[in-house]
Amino acid sequence: MATSYDLLIKGGRVIDPAQKIDGEKDVALAEGKVVAIEDVLPEDQASEVYDATGKLVTPGLVDLHTHIYWGVGHALDPDLVAYYSGSTTNVDVGTVGARMFKGFRKHIVENSKCRVLSFLNAGVAGLLYSPNSNDVSIWDVELAVATIEANRDIIKGVKSLPGPHFGSAYVHTIEGIELAKETATLAGVPLMIHLAAPPPPVSKWLPLLEKGDILTHAFRGDLARILGRDGQIRRDVWEAKERGVIFDMGHGGASFSFEVARKALDQGLPPDVISTDLHGGSFNRRALDMPTCMSRYLALGLKLADVIEASTIAPASAMSMGDEIGSLRIGSPGDVTVLELMDGEFELLDAEDKAITTDQKLDLRLTVCGGEIFKLDEEYERSADVWLPR
Repeated sequence: MATSYDLLIKGGRVIDPAQKIDGEKDVALAEGKVVAIEDVLPEDQASEVYDATGKLVTPGLVDLHTHIYWGVGHALDPDLVAYYSGSTTNVDVGTVGARMFKGFRKHIVENSKCRVLSFLNAGVAGLLYSPNSNDVSIWDVELAVATIEANRDIIKGVKSLPGPHFGSAYVHTIEGIELAKETATLAGVPLMIHLAAPPPPVSKWLPLLEKGDILTHAFRGDLARILGRDGQIRRDVWEAKERGVIFDMGHGGASFSFEVARKALDQGLPPDVISTDLHGGSFNRRALDMPTCMSRYLALGLKLADVIEASTIAPASAMSMGDEIGSLRIGSPGDVTVLELMDGEFELLDAEDKAITTDQKLDLRLTVCGGEIFKLDEEYERSADVWLPR
C-alpha cells in the first residue's frame, strides 16, 4: 500500500500557540512539510510512526540567540545545538560581521541540517576577540547594508554590543551604537542590543531602540539590570516596552537572574522571547539548552502555553517570519519538537548559580527538521571541548 505520510507523530498533546491549538492530536509530515493535524490519523498511511503519547508536540523551537559560526571564537556547531536543544531554527547573533559572512553562509548555513539564520554584527570583523573588533573606525555601514541586502534569506537583523564584553577590549561607544542603529534602519531590519553594564549607561542608548528592536539579556542581574534600586522596573524600561521593544531572555553564561526575572514577572513584564545564548562557555554550564531555559520560566510561574509561545511563534515573528516558521500550519516546514513535562523534584540554576527547586521540568525527546528525525552524523560529548567533534 502506498503511504501518504513520511512521518506520523501520534497521540501527543499538540501545543501550537500561533493556531491556538492545545489538545491531543496526530501530526503528519510529508515531503518536508506539515500535511495534516487531526484528532486521529491512520498509522498504515505512514512510512514511520513516532508514539508521542504523554508528551508535548510543539512547533520546532526557535532559538533567537546563539553563537554558531563553528570554529570562530566561542561558537558552537549548529547541528550540535539543534540535536541537544531541540531548536530547529538557530540564529547566530553577532558572531559574524560583513567581512566574514560569505564563509558563514558557505560553510555553516549551507551545511547545517536545521535552519541557521543571522543577526549580522554591526562591526565588519564580528566577534574575533580582538580590540579592533569594535573599533568604529574600521566599521563599514555601506558594506554591512549591502551584505544584508544580498542575504535577506538568512540575515534577519543587526546585533550590537553596547558595553564591556569579554574584557575591556569590547567596549562600545554611543557612536558605535548609533552606527549599528543606522545600519539596521537603512537595511530595514531590527537591531538587537545586548543589555550590558556601563559604559555607556543604559539610559543613554535604550531610547534608541524602536518598535521591533530587541533587548537581549534583558533579565540579567549584575550592574546592568532593568530594575531600579527600589526593585521596581525602571521608567525608561517601561517606556521601551510601550514603544514595542522586544524583551529576550538570552540566558548565556552570565546573563539571567531568577531574582530579576521574578520581580519583572510580578510587575507584569514577562519575556517576549526565551533564548539560550548558547556558546562554548554556556553550553555545559548554566544555559544548557532550550528546554532548560523554558523550564526556568515554568518554575517562575509562566504558563506552559506562554513558555511555548515565547520559544516558537514569538521569536519567528520578531524576525518577520511568523508566516514561515514557529507554527505547525498545514504547508509549513516540517519542523517539530517533542518534549516531555517531567514531574518530580528538580533544581535549576540561573546564570549567577542561584538555585530554585521546581516540581516540573521540560526534557527533549525528539527533534524533527524538514520532516526528518534529526540525528548526528558523528559522536559528540558534552565536555569542555563540546564544540569539537570526537
